[in-house]
Amino acid sequence: MTNKTIASDAPWYAPFVPPGMKLGGEIGFFIVSMLISVIYAAGYLFRLSNALTALRVGYGGEPPLQVMPMFYKLFDGAWGGYFIVLFCMLGFGIYHFLYYRQDAKSIYTMRRLPDRISFIRYTWTLTVCEVIVCLLFALGCLLISFGLYHWCTPSECLPDGQWRLFWENLFIRS
Repeated sequence: MTNKTIASDAPWYAPFVPPGMKLGGEIGFFIVSMLISVIYAAGYLFRLSNALTALRVGYGGEPPLQVMPMFYKLFDGAWGGYFIVLFCMLGFGIYHFLYYRQDAKSIYTMRRLPDRISFIRYTWTLTVCEVIVCLLFALGCLLISFGLYHWCTPSECLPDGQWRLFWENLFIRS
């Protein structure tokens, strides 16, 4: 038997976390919070559906709209859940870093290792991977939402320059 087969009982993330740290709660928190973020982002579909209904029938006896509302107004806040998760994951990274300073003070042992990069690997690799996954979900949410906006809206009702307007109004609302 080789060492590789013996070590296969360890979870896939074991080489990236501080030795002895139990991460079941963190991984569970990440998965549940990402699911909640996806559900929260799906609220965009309700706003899009209401805007499309207003294009066809109007609101409460009013005539139908002639132009679809701006994408950035419909999408507003849809990816807020992802950024909350992002900051929580950065907090977990800081916790991993501080884990070495607790109890046994293993920070001193880590600093004496010949492979100095292992300290960074143990403290930040899993956090960076979680942050990347979170950012990819947020980008995917944006692209899918923008695609649905263009696909569902009749071409004669689409305002011009939606993509540019979205980026211009990302942080500063006009």
